[in-house]
Parts: sequence; C-alpha cells; structure tokens
Amino acid sequence: MAKESAKNREYRGLSVSSGKVSAKICVYSQKRHIEVAATNLESDEEVRKELQRFRDTISVCNTELDSITDNVVREVGKAEAEIFSTQKHIMNDPVIVRQIEEGIVAGRKNVESVITNVFMHIFFTIFQHFIYSIYTITI
Repeated sequence: MAKESAKNREYRGLSVSSGKVSAKICVYSQKRHIEVAATNLESDEEVRKELQRFRDTISVCNTELDSITDNVVREVGKAEAEIFSTQKHIMNDPVIVRQIEEGIVAGRKNVESVITNVFMHIFFTIFQHFIYSIYTITI
C-alpha cells in the first residue's frame, strides 16, 4: 500500500529482511513477472541490437555483482557472499548464454522472452528428473 508525499512514497508490506532502507526499489508484480511480452525482431539490425543489448547487460551485471560480492564479503562475510558468485556463474554459463543468443538470432525474439523460455525449459527438465527420481525410488 503506497502513501504519497511531496518527495517520497511510503510502501508497507512484507519485507525480506528487517530494518529500514532508503534506496531505489522494484515493486514486485506477479502478473508482470509471469507475462513476459515476446517481441518479434523484424530486421537483421534489430537482431544485432538485441544481441548487443544482451551482451551489454551481462557486462553491467557482472560489474554490479562483483561490487555487491566485495561489499557483502567486507560487511557480512564470505559465506554470505557466495549467493552472488552463484548468480554470476549461472548468468555466465556458456550453455545458457549460447541458448539465449541462439534464441535471439534464430527465433528473432527479444531477450526477455528468450531468457524466460530458456529458464522455463531448464526448470521443466529439472522437474522431470526430480519426478522420475521419486518414481524410481518408490518402486
């Protein structure tokens, strides 16, 4: 629930961790995060720009994750910083990166929709293996 003021908006709800913070936020919307719009890339130039946008984003995210990791190591501890290293490893996984780039080029789709499809496929595959494991253990 948002409370408006001249300079600030105040949001109240469930927090991930206790305390107060003053920073940029992202208000989570389940509908927005479920419904990722797929955009057709009509020209080779649009495909090239989308690939570059993806690569630039990876570069920026690598820099930000390095900074966050260093800060968490200093302020909290090395073990707690491992989650950010894990995120970076997943983000830079050569198989995942290749699948995303191929989806942009061959599928001629925007990066957001391609990432969604790639990870849905990964999660579905993991789920299938999990269900198969349970099935074989119970037999």
